[in-house]
Amino acid sequence: MNTTTNASAQTPDQLLVDIAEYVAEATIDSDLAYETARACLMDTLGCGLLALNYPACTKLLGPVVPGAEMPGGARVPGTNYEFDPVGAAFAIGCAGRWHDFNDSWFGVGGGHPSDMFGALLATGDHLSRRGEKVSMATILDLAIKAYEILGLHLMQNAFKQFDYTGPLKAATTAVTCRMLGGDRGRIVDALSQGWIDGQPLRIFRAPFTGPRKNWASPDAAARGLGDGDVADVASKTATVRVPVKLESDLQPGTVALPHGWGHQHAAGLSVASKTSGVNVNLLAADGPRELERFSGMAHLTGILVQVTPATELQDAASWSGIAAP
Repeated sequence: MNTTTNASAQTPDQLLVDIAEYVAEATIDSDLAYETARACLMDTLGCGLLALNYPACTKLLGPVVPGAEMPGGARVPGTNYEFDPVGAAFAIGCAGRWHDFNDSWFGVGGGHPSDMFGALLATGDHLSRRGEKVSMATILDLAIKAYEILGLHLMQNAFKQFDYTGPLKAATTAVTCRMLGGDRGRIVDALSQGWIDGQPLRIFRAPFTGPRKNWASPDAAARGLGDGDVADVASKTATVRVPVKLESDLQPGTVALPHGWGHQHAAGLSVASKTSGVNVNLLAADGPRELERFSGMAHLTGILVQVTPATELQDAASWSGIAAP
């Protein structure tokens, strides 16, 4: 005998109900929250516009099939593209996240909540161009709620082998559903789909990647370095020694060193101390004179370096890759 179950009669998890009630009913009355959300939005747009200078990024933003655009659709800032909201959300998010410069939220786990602006901006523009009134105040209100949803998840959960994009998808799903007119019940339904959709593994982070330096091929060739060679990367603060991996997508004059490695001497940190290799943070300068003037943050990216062939092998025990004298 076949039976069916009415999905709407099922009792949803309380967490989904709490999130839906917050998104649908809570009032944000903090001027500081709105001021911070506006700064995060401007930061995301600035990062996205900067990324448009790099062909490796812009080649990912266009339609999969040439010419398959949507006149009157959601626009991608800094370009002439007009897409359906999903395509525009991907393009805005890709550009905003390209340089890894945008904001971070750290607790037990870490993540980048401004990734959700792609969906909010694309959906808002899509609705506005069809005659609905979507103000920037609405965008910022929903952004604050998305930050809170993701942030509280990260404050209590590390997600271990899963990436932080799991709760990010949940937060983005909830606020986008609300923008589209979803009530509490619809938001709960959407959240259920978002969570069950499957979450990505952290295969692009330690320990699944290696602490190597990615570098544009022409620069490496000019310095007598090839794939697999060992190079010294020196800033005005320190020098680290790493193997070379040539990458054709990097701009000439640019090197990339992954973070998250070189914590083998981190006493008292049981997880971090298992991640050996070279610690790229050694290249960053400290002190009040070295802060970025606008944000007051340390320069952890965009550091000026000199690259030369190493005269000795890399020391795997040292977090700089260079043996102590």
